[in-house]
Amino acid sequence: MKTLDLLTSTLGKPQTIREITSGSRLIAAVGRWRHPAACVNLSDIDTVQLVFNVSGGQEVELGNCDRSLRRPIRAGTIGVVLPGNPTRVAINGRADIIQIIVTKQVLEATRRPDAVSKVNLHLCESHLQAAGAQALVALANGRRNTRTELERIVRYVIPWLAALANRRSFSFVQGGLSPTAQRKVRALMGDRLQLNGCSPLNLAELAYAAGLSVHHFVKAFHHTEGETPYASVIARRLDLALSLLLQPRARVDWIAEQTGFSSPSHFVSSFRAHMGITPGAVRDAASA
Repeated sequence: MKTLDLLTSTLGKPQTIREITSGSRLIAAVGRWRHPAACVNLSDIDTVQLVFNVSGGQEVELGNCDRSLRRPIRAGTIGVVLPGNPTRVAINGRADIIQIIVTKQVLEATRRPDAVSKVNLHLCESHLQAAGAQALVALANGRRNTRTELERIVRYVIPWLAALANRRSFSFVQGGLSPTAQRKVRALMGDRLQLNGCSPLNLAELAYAAGLSVHHFVKAFHHTEGETPYASVIARRLDLALSLLLQPRARVDWIAEQTGFSSPSHFVSSFRAHMGITPGAVRDAASA
């Protein structure tokens, strides 16, 4: 796989890596790299890469021949690199990442289920984020069933990556929230989802931001986002919790309080339902 050779020559030898095959054909690889600042030229890669950021605080610059974009990296976030866009990725600062690398041929041969072929971008990223966290734990465990678990994760991400590669999947949904209403609702959620308890949100506030009655807001939100407003708020709290879990000496009870959960047990059950793994497993794998 050309991408593996490129990453190894640029980022150095991975801390751990597992290859996924079908018969004698290599179809995917999952690895963890800890590396210093680097610049990777992706102009001729033949794969799609899901990058899960175990560490944060770096800055990434994405570029091609026409333009470049700089943005900070937060622990727990993902990035998807598609062939030809971007052609160059520069990481400023030491990084710790999980890479799920899938051949383009596998994605092109995938028949996406109807449930995935038209999906909200946030929902797609949420599923890919959970897969990245699961891959982190699977690689850190080093058990006999690690390869089986990674094969399951790769099979899970393939249809979501295929949907993401087809940007038409994320066109405006008729009958849902307008783009303006979406921006206002997301801004309100973002303002409240901060540390120190995450101020509570109620449906009336969200509906008012969207300019709709509560009844019509709930229907329009679900139609647009693919989930209820409550589920979306919980998902955003868990996204913040994940970034905290990846920090050194993270404490589950403190994170539960800071992200607005009523108790550590409520946090643990919600995290497991959303991410497919426990908070403690993520914390331990990050420090492995």
